[in-house]
Amino acid sequence: MRFLRTHTRDGLRGRSLLRSLLACCAVLMASAAGASPPAPFAHGARGSTQPLNEEDCVACHARGLDDAERIYRRGEHRVRTPAPLLAQAGYCNAALGTNYFPEEEQHIAAYLNKRYYRFE
Repeated sequence: MRFLRTHTRDGLRGRSLLRSLLACCAVLMASAAGASPPAPFAHGARGSTQPLNEEDCVACHARGLDDAERIYRRGEHRVRTPAPLLAQAGYCNAALGTNYFPEEEQHIAAYLNKRYYRFE
């Protein structure tokens, strides 16, 4: 009998611990759901990449279009949110072989966002 009582007490402690853990998880999930998402391009220096953009991006776009900046102003944009803009900057970096660092891709995306897209 004594074994059963100890087992029952341990079982109650275990349930109490489990309930406490579940309550903590619920509070953490609720606070995470209420937190605002980070600002797009928070790590991008918006003004510092104009020379990079003019040298590489505009030059490449000018090869395919009469007006190189038209690609940003056209109605049928591929880019509709910040994440695809950053992905497009990475794609162009790879396609052109410019070897920009990820931080520079962030800067270029931030510059393009400020100048053309204005997602923020």
